[in-house]
Amino acid sequence: MTANDLQPNVTTDHDHVVSPRLGIWSVGLIALFVVIVTIAGVAATAWQSGRSSYPSAEGLYMLMLTLTIVGIVFGLASGAIWIASWIRTAWIKYASRILVVVAAAMMLNALGTYDWLRNLSNMGGLCLAQCTIFLLLKVPAWSAGIGDHASRLSRRRQFQISDVILATACTAGLLTVVRHYSTPVSEAEYWIVTVAIWLLGPLMATCVNFAFLDSRRMRRWTLAAASVLMAIAGGTGLALAQEAVDATGVAFTEAAPFYLAFMFGYVISLSVVAFAGAFDQKLAKMRTRPPRLAS
Repeated sequence: MTANDLQPNVTTDHDHVVSPRLGIWSVGLIALFVVIVTIAGVAATAWQSGRSSYPSAEGLYMLMLTLTIVGIVFGLASGAIWIASWIRTAWIKYASRILVVVAAAMMLNALGTYDWLRNLSNMGGLCLAQCTIFLLLKVPAWSAGIGDHASRLSRRRQFQISDVILATACTAGLLTVVRHYSTPVSEAEYWIVTVAIWLLGPLMATCVNFAFLDSRRMRRWTLAAASVLMAIAGGTGLALAQEAVDATGVAFTEAAPFYLAFMFGYVISLSVVAFAGAFDQKLAKMRTRPPRLAS
């Protein structure tokens, strides 16, 4: 009998969670989704720019489509920031996440929200908040390996002193910039939406990610339902907040569909990224599984 035989066989929650895998299938699925979203965004933008006027109903539908695509862009940015956890070299990982923030801001500008500072601050704050929340809640990092369990990944030291210093500097710079920023809407409305994106977004992403990576069926369904409920609650809450603070008299029934469209796009893109990583990991394990011997 060895010392290991005397240790209790304790199973933690993260023993049931695998890391998403970066491989041909995950990259291909995400790339296909990006192409489809890009075509839809270009078509919507071209349709709007090619017409000087259109019926109010069509205008509302196109605005909802645009906000859905904006939510998808936020979700894809969240997924790309998460995928960058696969990179082991610190400065390359930081540079990759900065490129994601800039690229997402460019996509938002292309969709008609021509406000570089606002888009960069929204994406930068989302990146900082997500990295912190994912660390605290032990969301598994991406891996190129097969069958890497999150329990092993969570024991690896993911945050170095340089991470803390860089995050502190970026946060200080972000707050300094937005403090002198002249918001395009009332400050109360702007900050309510911004804080909701920075906090609610990563929490929804956590639920979606674990919903695809956890091997327990009941846990998967519970987390999937939680992410949908958070999206509905977030969209409804933002609409109620806008009705309360907006000086133009926007009604809840007018604002709610657009916020819900944004949240819907956000959850859809998060689900695509998490599904792609989990699916690639599952296929890789199946390919390496030894064949069964004939009885």
